[in-house]
Amino acid sequence: MTSGVERWRFENDVRIEFLAVSPDGRVLLFSDASPSTRLLDAETGRNIAVLPGEAADGLGLIGPHSPFSADGQQLATKTPEGDVHIWRLPITPARTELASAAREITWSIFVPETNEIVASLDDHTLRVYDAWTEREKRRLASDVDPTYGGGIVGMSGHRLAIVDIHLGWKQPRVRVWDLSQGVEIASFDPQSGLRPGETQVEAGPVRFVDGRLLVPRLYNGEGTEEMPTRYDLVEWDPDSNKASNRFDAFSKCWRGTVVSPTNDRIVFAFHFGPRKGERTLVDAVSGDDVASLEPWAASGWVPPATFSPDGKNFAGIIRQSDGEETLQVWRAADGARGTAVKLDRIMGSAQAVRYSPDGSQIGIVTWGGEGAQGGYVILVDVTSSQIRWSSLNPGKSIDNLDFTPDGSRIATSRRMFEYGTDFWDAADGTKVFSIPYRLGDPVSVEQKDWHAFSADGASLFLRDRDANPIVLHSRPRRSR
Repeated sequence: MTSGVERWRFENDVRIEFLAVSPDGRVLLFSDASPSTRLLDAETGRNIAVLPGEAADGLGLIGPHSPFSADGQQLATKTPEGDVHIWRLPITPARTELASAAREITWSIFVPETNEIVASLDDHTLRVYDAWTEREKRRLASDVDPTYGGGIVGMSGHRLAIVDIHLGWKQPRVRVWDLSQGVEIASFDPQSGLRPGETQVEAGPVRFVDGRLLVPRLYNGEGTEEMPTRYDLVEWDPDSNKASNRFDAFSKCWRGTVVSPTNDRIVFAFHFGPRKGERTLVDAVSGDDVASLEPWAASGWVPPATFSPDGKNFAGIIRQSDGEETLQVWRAADGARGTAVKLDRIMGSAQAVRYSPDGSQIGIVTWGGEGAQGGYVILVDVTSSQIRWSSLNPGKSIDNLDFTPDGSRIATSRRMFEYGTDFWDAADGTKVFSIPYRLGDPVSVEQKDWHAFSADGASLFLRDRDANPIVLHSRPRRSR
């Protein structure tokens, strides 16, 4: 009798319930009770991919006990809800551990048009990782506060700006890095302008405008008439290290500031103060007002808004005092009104608005209104001013969306009790598939104009329930 020799061993923390080998014998697959499915290199035992929330238990593509297709190019899995997913192989691993297991990632950002991720770790380091290989490419700093800067981050091309409490500093500073070179190029102290009796300055969400930064500041006074809490808005140039207050009239636009992709227009939205509810279109070059746009109902809620990809139009939600909402489009050159589409009250409150890559459609997602059975995904045709389709996501409130770069699908994220991301066919609003992660929107919830997809559509940035970054490099297709 021939004795066997152990070649390798893989230890799993959860009971394994199903095991299969690919037709070519190169991939070993198992599913556990969590549920999740893991693919291993049959020769070495190396981990190839993990599909959390997916079970492969012999769906019978080539026989009663194999989840693989006959040519080994596809894999079938199913979710606990019974949805069947077809995955194209090879599957690149989901990226759940960009750093050492001993280190916790406190916030992270997918760098636009790259496969790089900037991550802040609990050891005070700021690092750049390659999302494909998980390898650290550059270390930007070793003195970044891991809990503070993550909420207020700005990105422009290869420049990153954060509001940070440097080790040894008692107050925040704005810091800027050139990601292509991996060096810090400038820092700005928001404390300038502090008056006697004012104890602290806070810096709000920063925005890049043609290489310059808009930095909203809050000065904490004594709360008295003589020394009230006050605000200002500084425009700071990291290259010259010069600051000006030419946009200070919009100091109470702590949130709701949107910059056009062409850097020539800014929309400021006042969400408190005497101008609460106003939107103003401003020339970013001269600093002059261009137009006052229709206000929304005076409440603390800042309605979602966005510029078209070419920067020629601006779209935003107007909410009336009775709760009725309208999608309104304005011309960025002069603020002239264009498309206007009323939303059915049952669709509820709009949470995000985004143009399709070609600018011909506008996607909207909502939290369902009174009597609704969930949130809605809505697609509006800009030319006809008509809703092309609206789809209910039963029992799920939706808070963000992104188009694939080719515009063929819409990804929508949900949190609350139904955490995950759903994919919709942009042609007819059919839900294509779902995954148990949410869109990896940036750490600042104010910046919903960021893209979760890489420029080529091959990578998708997601987050798990603990906000850990996940990067998937292939997309499943739902079986029919």
